[in-house]
Amino acid sequence: MTFYDLPESLNTDIENYEKLVNNYLSGAIDKNRFKAFRVPMGIYEQRKNDTYMMRIRLPGGNITPRQLANIAEIAGKYTAAPLHITTRQDMQIHSVSAADTVSIYRELQKIGLSTRGGGGNTVRNITGSPDAGYDPDEVFDITPYIQALTSRLIAEPDSWTLPRKFKIAFSGSHRDTGLASVNDLGFIAKMKDGRRGFSVYAAGGMGIKPQIGIKLLDFAGEDQVYNITRAVKNIFDKYGNRKDRHHARLRFLYQDSGDALFREKFSTEYIEVKNKNYAPLLINEIPLQSKNFLEIPLLLGDISMTEAAELASILIPCGERILRTGQNQNIIIYNLPPEKLGQLEQTLQRKGFKTGCKKISDRITACAGASTCRLGLCLSRNLLLSARSSLEQFTDTSGYLDDISIKISGCPNACGQHLIGSIGFFGAAKRHDGKSVPMYHVMIGGNIAEDNSRFGTKIGSIPAKNVPALLSEILQKTADAKKPGENFSSFVSRLGLSVFCDLLKKYETIPDYKQDKSFYFDWLDNREFSISEKLEGECAAGLFDLIDYYIDESKKFIRESLSADTDKRNQLIKNAVASAANSLLITKGLEPKNDQEAVLLFRDHFTGKHLDRSHGKTLDNYLIGGEISPAESENLLAAIEALYKSMDNSLRFPEITDSAAEKINTSGKIFRDFRGVACPMNFVKTKLVLETMKKGDLLEIQLDDGAPAENVPVSVKNEGHKIIDQRKTGGWWKIVIEKNI
Repeated sequence: MTFYDLPESLNTDIENYEKLVNNYLSGAIDKNRFKAFRVPMGIYEQRKNDTYMMRIRLPGGNITPRQLANIAEIAGKYTAAPLHITTRQDMQIHSVSAADTVSIYRELQKIGLSTRGGGGNTVRNITGSPDAGYDPDEVFDITPYIQALTSRLIAEPDSWTLPRKFKIAFSGSHRDTGLASVNDLGFIAKMKDGRRGFSVYAAGGMGIKPQIGIKLLDFAGEDQVYNITRAVKNIFDKYGNRKDRHHARLRFLYQDSGDALFREKFSTEYIEVKNKNYAPLLINEIPLQSKNFLEIPLLLGDISMTEAAELASILIPCGERILRTGQNQNIIIYNLPPEKLGQLEQTLQRKGFKTGCKKISDRITACAGASTCRLGLCLSRNLLLSARSSLEQFTDTSGYLDDISIKISGCPNACGQHLIGSIGFFGAAKRHDGKSVPMYHVMIGGNIAEDNSRFGTKIGSIPAKNVPALLSEILQKTADAKKPGENFSSFVSRLGLSVFCDLLKKYETIPDYKQDKSFYFDWLDNREFSISEKLEGECAAGLFDLIDYYIDESKKFIRESLSADTDKRNQLIKNAVASAANSLLITKGLEPKNDQEAVLLFRDHFTGKHLDRSHGKTLDNYLIGGEISPAESENLLAAIEALYKSMDNSLRFPEITDSAAEKINTSGKIFRDFRGVACPMNFVKTKLVLETMKKGDLLEIQLDDGAPAENVPVSVKNEGHKIIDQRKTGGWWKIVIEKNI
């Protein structure tokens, strides 16, 4: 038994991928070209260079026990790393070599599985309610629709060439346990006049600039699932933004179009699709034997190869459609009679498996974070491990914490789904005492339900070091003050966010380095925290998260100043100016030691060149301790936000005057020594020099061996420039660049 049909094109895809791997390993193609093809195949490079992760598509999390045994056997040949279950119900194999990914791909194909579309600008794994088939509120089982739609979409060539990732989800009831309302396209099961169908949501998403999906249709018959999907995919393919990957998801198309035009585009496309008379999905429904289930909590979503093999061997005699993964990164066993499930639970416990998720410490989820992900800022998995010990005191015998979910993301990209957690955290960074500090933004009150989904509200930011203590205090407050039968969302509304803001305030303070240096290290890491190390090595994408952080912080200071007394108001306004000034410095390769230096650097590098000189007065008043009015700080921040929006994909800003940049001598090369400068600052500094040059000028830079020499030339070529010479001299590299734009 399999849960989807592999497309006929997969053989050719694997053959082409194998050729590309061989060309990459032989040096015939560069890393960037290799990346462009391997990522849509579901293969990501981890933080350790030339070490890869493969993401296996499991529609609705469904997998047979035999397939689980096969995966454990296949992965065990090539890696000792545990299998990992994601918050989108996929399964990942970690820490394999590029050469081995080909062998793994072929072996997965033999058991009816594939990683194709596990990454890149593709139709991703279709997710569904983890309780499908046994949810007491379920209208009908949505699993057959997920299977059928998956098989149809992965056979279509345009599913692999979209402007950006395209995520689809199904839910079986109004509780929206499949998260349909926060995906690009979502279906929630309905009955109308005795007919099966769905309410349809679109343009939702939880990444940067998140959005709850709009209700596209109140009801559509079950025979329209493919037509609706085809129509939405078509408008995304036709009108999506392919130039700016940070503004390319379907929700941005909706925001740019406006509600009326987006609906008009859908309506037009939907009619055209229906006129083509595509065959409806072939739904193969198999009634379940039982509504009972058993959940196996997995720490960090990980299960060792040995554990996976043992679990599979226990389950294989029980049947095929009995196993799935959930968005909470656990394993669910279902569709077994009560007596058989009881016996199975005893067997699993004897074998060392935990069962049930009554403890709050078993209901925390976290993304991979900076431990393996190239986009991660903070070590979210390490935070989860550190927080669990402080949560063991909450046995939850009263039931007051039963409905609470805790979700952690290592950056704003929301792979840990922090936006919909009862309590959510996402990683950030801040400069203090001349050093970088790992931080987390704190979210409260996320909720998922049809027509009542909402993201949590950000109540502030605290050092990573203080997260477990704050989390314990929030849970204790909940246990003490929550009423019987009251859900957490209603509890937050009754108490008011100010109560939680007050709890957070005492955890905001960052001591100076000499006072307590532990705040400058991430959890369970013996290396001092560094922003540069946490930014993506192959591009400057991580810069945006840091810029947004400083801008949001400036807005927060301005808001607080409005209700503060005179002395405090003046300090808050100065804090707002300093945060605003800090925001864009990283685009120039500048890392100030303190706020005073940040304001000075911003004044010297931005006013008169990218910003009107009138803002220089505000900055000068900060530097000399003069008075700054609220209006002046707001105007400066507004100008910085406008400038940020005008920044192009190469981190360049429009100039408002004739160049104030340094004049260069075009008769020969310009030399810059960037040895000792870490990624991505070396690339940013290179870009800064190239901005001052004319087309055809030559720039020679010196770089350290390793990641700098590997990443900077590739990034420079991606900007459109030419690499004239690239050679190793002793322990460093000489790179000669011809400006070509």
